[in-house]
Amino acid sequence: FSSVRYEFAPEDSEDWSAVRPDKAGKYRVRTVTDKAFGVGYGKPLSFEIAPKPTEISIKQETVVYGDDPSNFHCELVNGDTLSVVGFRFESFATDVTNVSANAESVVITDKNGEDVTYCYSLSTPQKQVKLSPKKVSFAPRAAEYVYGGAPLPYESLLDEASQKQLASGDKITVTTQIFAQNGEAVELPEYAGDYTVRILDVKIMNGDTDVTALYDWESGLKSAKISVARRTVTVKTASDSKEYDATPLANKNFTAENLAEGHTFVVLESASRTVVGSSKNEITAYAIDDGSQSSIREVTENYDVKFETGTLEITHKQILVKTEGAEKSYDGKPLVNEHFSTSPSAVAGHT
Repeated sequence: FSSVRYEFAPEDSEDWSAVRPDKAGKYRVRTVTDKAFGVGYGKPLSFEIAPKPTEISIKQETVVYGDDPSNFHCELVNGDTLSVVGFRFESFATDVTNVSANAESVVITDKNGEDVTYCYSLSTPQKQVKLSPKKVSFAPRAAEYVYGGAPLPYESLLDEASQKQLASGDKITVTTQIFAQNGEAVELPEYAGDYTVRILDVKIMNGDTDVTALYDWESGLKSAKISVARRTVTVKTASDSKEYDATPLANKNFTAENLAEGHTFVVLESASRTVVGSSKNEITAYAIDDGSQSSIREVTENYDVKFETGTLEITHKQILVKTEGAEKSYDGKPLVNEHFSTSPSAVAGHT
């Protein structure tokens, strides 16, 4: 007696195996017979396992704008899993639209993680859904600057966290208003201090379609801070010295580093010294002029002025005093001569 079994191979392969195929594709089958004098093979026959027809049907009635449907059904077999699926929305012109699964994005895997998408013939019928507004919280971009003597280039943009809340493909234009610390609206920040920037309006586009109405944004607006720091300036005063002459020693020479373009450091009062000794050559009163007027227009409060002071020193005046000699015969009284001369002469008015 002989026993019969079956072997299978892909259509274009001679790789025969007793494992029965279960994936879609074209195959061949042959009989294998054990005989007394060897093994006999039957004539191969072709057959095909066709992809299983199935559809991805969307079950929900409402979808939040920017999200994909989360309630959908796809009939699979053998423990297969729908692991990746994208969706196509017909239009965003109104809050009612048709949506369907994007068949090109679908990935189906078996229990071993192998891609078996080709084993299914997918259909993706459209489903009419209502788009509910996407709730967002928008904040304008904060910024930090250093005073530069001119309006600063703030651009109306959302901060990074707000940008990430936009649906894929959406672009936003923001209208903002900047307010100084006193509450006054300004076009751009300029002077040192803190400003508040607030969103007045937004426009969100998806391609050529205005989708602003598909966002719930007005209740979630936040403000942001623009900070303009004082500009640091280093003022270095000169050092000077002289011999005592009873007149004041002063030196108003200085350098000012890092002033904004067109600005001038003006010395109003500075130190002097008359008596012997040394002291700092300090500037005790000053102003910074922005150069916009014929008279001084102060912008001093926008600067953080640091001083590197020189030294004023008055040294002792060197005088040589020569006394005159005298002689007499002893008379029991002191011999005194109070005549003397100085070289050079003492300071005028000093004796």
